[in-house]
Amino acid sequence: MAINGFEGVEMTNAKNAARQFDESAVALAGMTQRLERANHELVWVGESAKGFKDDWDGQFVGDLNRAITMLTDYCGGIRDAIAKQERASREE
Repeated sequence: MAINGFEGVEMTNAKNAARQFDESAVALAGMTQRLERANHELVWVGESAKGFKDDWDGQFVGDLNRAITMLTDYCGGIRDAIAKQERASREE
């Protein structure tokens, strides 16, 4: 969609957004690893413990990893738009 005749990506804003998405994906990956380690080191027994750990390993880690992938993919999309804009700007 064009805004005031401009179609493309505003470079400074896009680069900042890509950096933020990338940094967030890295931060979330680090948090996920720390939480996984803490969960596996947790001394907790009983049905509640088993249910929690099963949920963690079966769903929660997967959800976090999908969020990391989505952030990384979205960052890639922004970087692709930046590259296209740079090529278009050189061709003008």
